[in-house]
Amino acid sequence: MIYIAAPYSAKSKEVVKQRVKKVCEYSADLLVKRISCISPITLGTGILTETNLPTDFEFWQHLSYDLLKLCDTLHVLKLD
Repeated sequence: MIYIAAPYSAKSKEVVKQRVKKVCEYSADLLVKRISCISPITLGTGILTETNLPTDFEFWQHLSYDLLKLCDTLHVLKLD
């Protein structure tokens, strides 16, 4: 399983939106190839759309670290 890490937070909502899109596209490319992957960004985005949970790393770090423990490979997307 591949853990996909990428920057998320930004002052601009448009930058956050672009980052989420890039992570989703990267994840989709892997999934089409039947490569299992996970990212707290792809998981969290759906939850954040429907709730008022915090968006900061302090809140999400436990999920990020738990998911990372389940994976055997780390991909880091270097996004602006």
